[in-house]
Amino acid sequence: MTLKFLIPFCFCFALWSCKDSMQTTNDNVANNQNKSTQLINEGDISKLKYIDFILDEKSNKGIEDWHHYEELSNIISNVKKTDFKDFKDNHKILVSLLKDLKKNIPKPINNHPIHARLLVIETKLFKFEDVVNLSSIKKEELGSVIKELLVAFSNLNFQINKKLEHDSQDIQKPI
Repeated sequence: MTLKFLIPFCFCFALWSCKDSMQTTNDNVANNQNKSTQLINEGDISKLKYIDFILDEKSNKGIEDWHHYEELSNIISNVKKTDFKDFKDNHKILVSLLKDLKKNIPKPINNHPIHARLLVIETKLFKFEDVVNLSSIKKEELGSVIKELLVAFSNLNFQINKKLEHDSQDIQKPI
């Protein structure tokens, strides 16, 4: 007779325990996703020491049809604002953006140094994506990876400016 009560009691206890552990697992996943954004804030990113090159007017005109650069620029702006949603479970979108970015380079800036800078940005974006999706990350490591990404983007801007400035100079060789 005690077995009749013991078996249903154990079954109910097991179901109740599973429900709590499932809810705890969901809470842990949500906490891990927000953990990276809680580690670092805009003030911490603004304190990073690097030279931030922006595109000048000639460069903006030279790449105005390069829409994938604008998407990349928006992603970098979001990183500066500690908005890492572009890196949460969006690996396919990121890969597609980088592929299109490299494929559709405007002719005035389509050269080896620009390709090299894009490859560096690709590497830094993937590294940043991996670090952001880690469950245990230190503030210093996250700051270091963000700085590497921002420096890579700044170097791309510098190279675009340099290429278009060099092309605009009309240097005549002596006869």
